[in-house]
Amino acid sequence: MAARTVRIHRRDEIPVSDTWDLGQLFRVEEDYQRVLNGVSASYLRYSEFTGYLGWSAVWLADYLEFDASIDRDLEKLTHYASLKKAEDGSEPANAARWAELRNLGTRVAESRAFAVPEIQSLTDDQFAELIRDPILAPWQIYLERIRRYLSHTLPAGEERLLSLAGSALSGYKEIFSQLTNLDMKFGRLTTNHGERIELTLGLADSLLANLDRGTRRRAFHKLYRQIENHQFTLASALAASVRVDVYYARSRRYSSVLAAALFQDSIPVSVYDNLVASVRSYLPLVHQYYALRRQAFARGKLYYYDTFVRIAPDIHVHTQFNEAIDLICEAVAPLGKEYVQGLRNGFNGRWVDRYETPGKRPGSFSSSSYRNPPFMLFNYRTATISSVFAVAHEAGHSMHTWLSQRSQLFRYYKPPALLAEVAAMVNEELLTDFWLNRTTEPNIRAFLIDRSLERLRSVLVHQTMFAEFERTIHETEESGGGLTLEFFRQTYGGLLKEYLGSEITIDPELELECLRIPHFYSAFYVYRYALGISAATMLATKIKKGEAQCRRRYLELLRAGRTKFPIDALLDVEVDLRSPEPVAHTMDVFAERLGQLRELVAGLGKSHPRGVRGTRSRL
Repeated sequence: MAARTVRIHRRDEIPVSDTWDLGQLFRVEEDYQRVLNGVSASYLRYSEFTGYLGWSAVWLADYLEFDASIDRDLEKLTHYASLKKAEDGSEPANAARWAELRNLGTRVAESRAFAVPEIQSLTDDQFAELIRDPILAPWQIYLERIRRYLSHTLPAGEERLLSLAGSALSGYKEIFSQLTNLDMKFGRLTTNHGERIELTLGLADSLLANLDRGTRRRAFHKLYRQIENHQFTLASALAASVRVDVYYARSRRYSSVLAAALFQDSIPVSVYDNLVASVRSYLPLVHQYYALRRQAFARGKLYYYDTFVRIAPDIHVHTQFNEAIDLICEAVAPLGKEYVQGLRNGFNGRWVDRYETPGKRPGSFSSSSYRNPPFMLFNYRTATISSVFAVAHEAGHSMHTWLSQRSQLFRYYKPPALLAEVAAMVNEELLTDFWLNRTTEPNIRAFLIDRSLERLRSVLVHQTMFAEFERTIHETEESGGGLTLEFFRQTYGGLLKEYLGSEITIDPELELECLRIPHFYSAFYVYRYALGISAATMLATKIKKGEAQCRRRYLELLRAGRTKFPIDALLDVEVDLRSPEPVAHTMDVFAERLGQLRELVAGLGKSHPRGVRGTRSRL
């Protein structure tokens, strides 16, 4: 078969309807510059409030209104600049806009560094008297949250120095982003169908799920050859990120980086520890899943890149983006008409940038600013079902912020990250259930159940492994250990052996995976995925029962924004993350679906069809 090259379309070759409309943020660049110039001039007013915040409730309320107005404008500017950078990170104007905005943010942070220390310097009686004034009623939760940080707030001068250092100390993030998204060139790869593909990080995930093992192997080794070529630089960037985390935690007198990371959402360290211990107790069950996978492949060794391919016979699914919208809206119908209509309006209102283009950020995300559309970025592929689930996931994020910003004041609309993950993963679970209920075809059911198992495994189990890795490397730095490339490889490699078990043959290069995980450069986020999917699985089970009260409470949770801490908000919907129950429930679902998959695979009576044509379906 003659080789053919698959080319990524330029942005100007894609229909406008398939791109997001950032004109809903700023109609033209001049509008962006006008707001930017306004903030550049207005933030100088911070000096007028210095030393006066405790004088009266009126004075404090004036400051809070002014500060919120600056933040609203900065958020909108950042929203736009970050989306333009994600749209094409190689475009100099996008990089320049982002750099200019970061510098402005640093100046603003420096100018208002006095405020929190002033509020913290009030006595308990003074603070209590101030917040009793009705004029501060809209700010009560916000002020009480500030007051929580009393023992972790430094004198004004030291706070100013920390603010000034922010941009310089975060340089490792820019290095990692530029290196992995722009400088690394992975070369071309020829698939088993003779296609010549320019390999990118965005393409790597789909190629690792290719039915042809040779294609998977080549993609894996090409990907990690580049990571290996830059391993010392990446290890230095990761070590720098950990050292910065430790610096901030110690500067603010936290007992550890982990305690500092959990403090914002008032999550006890015991919840983190319980997550790791609970998931570890179910590793033998996960290893049974890998054993079934190895048996289904009917060939000696099972490699990590084989785990991205479904155990069940392949189904050829080509789902256009508009078809995906219809499927998702049907799947989330149990959440009510308001939710479904709001989501459809967003898709029709160009909240979405659909397809991969040169320079575009890989993966997918949802990004919002107050009273503006929660835009979604995708690199959608019609031939992979994972893309449909990615749309459902990000739609969950976007509808969460859309509902909360319509119900809450600016300071309270942004949901805590943990609850944001719950909202996204509930949608994925509803979509899984919807598809399973609409088909009796064994091949399709096996495929969907297999996909669900891998999702639970990769999000709950694998992200918990990530969380354990993060805890280990931070504890090592805190105790004076050395964060070298060899240490990262040994630590990560040891966890891979424990979590993957003996059923999977681990390529030495896989130890380098820890250097390319973006979340490791923003420490202690991934545990939210693991906690989130366990909470979401419990919630979806309740919602699927069709209980009106459960749906009402769940929508109240989505509208609540940041008015409640995540643990408390989930207790309102009868999910207790302080207990092992959510993990246990999720692993019970895992065990049930594993049993179903065993029966289906046995009934199909065939090994995994590498390169064999499977069931063609529109699902």
